Amino acid sequence: MTAPKFLFLAFISLLCTRVSAQDTTYTAAVPPLDAARFAAHYITVRWTDEQYETLGRRPLELLFVIDEIGEPFLEGVRGTDDPAIRDSLTAATGRLPYFEPAYENGAAVNSLYSVRIVFPRFGQADTRPVSPWNGFARPMVPEDSLLNAYERERNVSFLDFNVTFVRHLGRPGEFLRPGGGFDMSFGGRWDKHWGAGMILGVEANSRAKPFPEDPLPDRENQGTTGGFLGAVLDYGKPIGARGTLSARTELAYATLTVANAQNNNDDPVITYRGLHTGLSLSYAWRIGRRSAYSQPQVRDLNVIYSNLNLSAGFRYRYYGNENGRGAHYFIGLGYRLGVDRYRR
Repeated sequence: MTAPKFLFLAFISLLCTRVSAQDTTYTAAVPPLDAARFAAHYITVRWTDEQYETLGRRPLELLFVIDEIGEPFLEGVRGTDDPAIRDSLTAATGRLPYFEPAYENGAAVNSLYSVRIVFPRFGQADTRPVSPWNGFARPMVPEDSLLNAYERERNVSFLDFNVTFVRHLGRPGEFLRPGGGFDMSFGGRWDKHWGAGMILGVEANSRAKPFPEDPLPDRENQGTTGGFLGAVLDYGKPIGARGTLSARTELAYATLTVANAQNNNDDPVITYRGLHTGLSLSYAWRIGRRSAYSQPQVRDLNVIYSNLNLSAGFRYRYYGNENGRGAHYFIGLGYRLGVDRYRR
């Protein structure tokens, strides 16, 4: 090998060795404060009420140049064009501690640093559960977000409207034909399963034959009317994604008018009064979507939904007269408005 060629190869080898020995890594600038304190440094500036009203819940993007010694300089602001706000941000930047500067190839260099700050709107948070009566003005939570971010805690309230078919058994069944009724119940649960409420119902039947107590068996009005008002104890359990099966006991005060007055007010009215008991099953099938209304910071929220309600059961009346005392069964179809409590 000739001497010139040898010297040339030796020079290239030495140059490559020096280049490989150099530090070619880059380290970004490091702020002097953590993210929360860095944001608080700008949020706690002495803003006027008008300025903070402008900044509230508005994101600001700040662009800094960090020089070789770590001193920050605010070069750009995105999110506001107010000169006074920009001046206050620049002044606040001058009070920041120095950054750890960026390094390239082992030497400090100028660098860019950007941050995005969202100014909160201070005020008393509304942490009350949303009632179904005043929550419709609030933003609705999509059902997918509801299922992902919340867990069902319990049923807050139910409101049932049922139309029923009624058939008396035993002794009353000898005098009364099948009839119909309407009942309404409302209440709620104190845990996931157990609840209580009130129930109100009315019933009407035509007479198959007069009751023995009726002194006017040929009166024109051959119908009977009854009603009851009392309390219910309810046990409910979700079945699948849409259904709820409930077992309910009833205890109420009941009346049954077996002979109504005619046009002549002197006609006697015969009414039985006594104790009403009942045991029923109902299956509520949710129809449509659930509507959840809440503020973003609310931990608990109420979810409103509609159900098709199927019910059936037995009821027993303890009237003072044995001709009215006895059992009847009913089958009902109706609507349930449900309100469930969900927790984040």
